[in-house]
Amino acid sequence: ESDYTADSWADLEAALEAAKAVLSDADATQAEVDEAAAALTVALNGLETAADGSGTTGSSGTPRTGDSSNIMLWIVLAICAVAVAVALVVMRKRQQRK
Repeated sequence: ESDYTADSWADLEAALEAAKAVLSDADATQAEVDEAAAALTVALNGLETAADGSGTTGSSGTPRTGDSSNIMLWIVLAICAVAVAVALVVMRKRQQRK
């Protein structure tokens, strides 16, 4: 439940309650059964995952994005690239002074 938006979950619960009511009605027509089944199918297909952070965090508390790359690797690589660029600039300036 917490993985889906409140509205889409409420729609599913409403459709489920309506289907249960039709199921318990001994005098329900086939059209009512078909309509309840169709509404339940639409509600199931309409479930939307929560975008507000609820139900979308991994075990470490970080957002699950579907991206399995390690962000720390990219940060370290960026720092190394900056360090190399600074070192090259310093070396060139030293060579120009000679």
